[in-house]
Amino acid sequence: MIEFVENYLSSVKKLFAIVAACVCLPSFLQAERIDNQDIIVGEFATGWPEKLSGTNFFSDLETLTPAPGVVAYAPNVNFWSDYAIKSRWVYVPFGETITFAAEGRWSFPTGTIWVKHFDMAIVRGEPEQGVTRLETRFLVKNRFGIFGVSYVWDEDGTDATLVDNNDYTFPIDVEIEGQVETLDWTIPSRSDCLTCHVSSSGFALSFNTPQLNREAMFDGVMQNIITYLDEDGYFDSEIPDPDSLPYYSSADDETASLNHRARSYLAVNCAYCHEPLGPLENNTWDARSTTFLTNMDIIDEDPAENGVAADVKIVVRGDASKSLMWQRLAVLGDVTRMPPLATAELDLSGMSLIQSWIEEALVDYEAFDEWIVSNFEDVTDPLVIGRDVDPDLDGDSNYLEYLNHTDPQSAESRSEIAIQNSESGLELAIKAAALSNYQIETSTDLENWGAIKGHGHSIRSLPHGENEIQFEIDEENQTEESEFYRVRVLER
Repeated sequence: MIEFVENYLSSVKKLFAIVAACVCLPSFLQAERIDNQDIIVGEFATGWPEKLSGTNFFSDLETLTPAPGVVAYAPNVNFWSDYAIKSRWVYVPFGETITFAAEGRWSFPTGTIWVKHFDMAIVRGEPEQGVTRLETRFLVKNRFGIFGVSYVWDEDGTDATLVDNNDYTFPIDVEIEGQVETLDWTIPSRSDCLTCHVSSSGFALSFNTPQLNREAMFDGVMQNIITYLDEDGYFDSEIPDPDSLPYYSSADDETASLNHRARSYLAVNCAYCHEPLGPLENNTWDARSTTFLTNMDIIDEDPAENGVAADVKIVVRGDASKSLMWQRLAVLGDVTRMPPLATAELDLSGMSLIQSWIEEALVDYEAFDEWIVSNFEDVTDPLVIGRDVDPDLDGDSNYLEYLNHTDPQSAESRSEIAIQNSESGLELAIKAAALSNYQIETSTDLENWGAIKGHGHSIRSLPHGENEIQFEIDEENQTEESEFYRVRVLER
């Protein structure tokens, strides 16, 4: 296993170089919300048009321009799909609304349609050299739940044909490092669709708050996707300021902590099964991003599977090779591979991220009870070791000292926030810990607190390799009244 780790690292570096060169905001056309009666889909997985063009979901198949009333979107973190390039759209019946949730799943009206299209770069990592159109999937919410159908693109790339109930595998040619290789692409069966798209995960896996809480360009204007949907009347209630809402970070986003990026990856790629209400009968851990690390049941925990070596746990702090979570990402051609469906290639960036998380971010991790023992040894007095007690009288409780990784027995080791004037306004510097999140809020009366307007996400994590979070407040976004600022430390 260790030899394999060394072999794949050079490939990861090349992959990250490709990703870094392509980072940009997704750009979409504005989509006026209208009642489009021309879209033709079945209420069930029968009665569908034989050709994709027959659905009228696209007004132009050559450019994949969606029909009127259809909204394009892109999530913060993509589910791994063997290097495929994906495009997404949604149609919500006119007059119907989505029930919003800041955390957890949204609820959708009957007739909601999500469409995901898959392309593959002819030259890996260079989509500008051309792409092969693979498939277009429909996911439809009906009154009983959800169902999916797929269309496989014809060889000339002008239209696509409906796939039957079974999975369908076909070859594609991809140039990889100068050599053309023939790979297999598999379209999941209709029953396979229901393996992942379950009610406990909200059916549509990438259509939720942390996935859509991001900026995109709409007709050249930058706007938060959630705000865009809200202003077009897609939600049934008032939406909080997106700056105060949770969000996922991609594997290559170095402005976020390793912990935040890894938790985002696990939430997107694993949580649809690995959560308490998920479809697994023997699930023992929780991948949801809302679950505290200490409650994920992964650290030094025995796997549910039989036949695993005694020294292998779900996660072994500091050792990815003995962590089943990482092992499941690092195998091919085996029933234990994760994710389990529609993938035949290793997710090198995901493997690297989870390995770094286990061997760097988690190497010194302690749950609160472990931290108490490490810092107070044999002390048992609850007036000293209690969660809300402040034995060193520095103003920080033991729990806050735990979150900040400060010394609970030294008044000189405590929370540190520096604020100073800058040319554009104010600068805040927060001494931060790698496994916690920090939310910056403002108030004019010390009673009503909210996110600072116009500054992006108010919830931040510590960039890898740094020891403080920088936060700039432009003068133009300050109010004329006196403003107060506070920092909330959040366990993650």
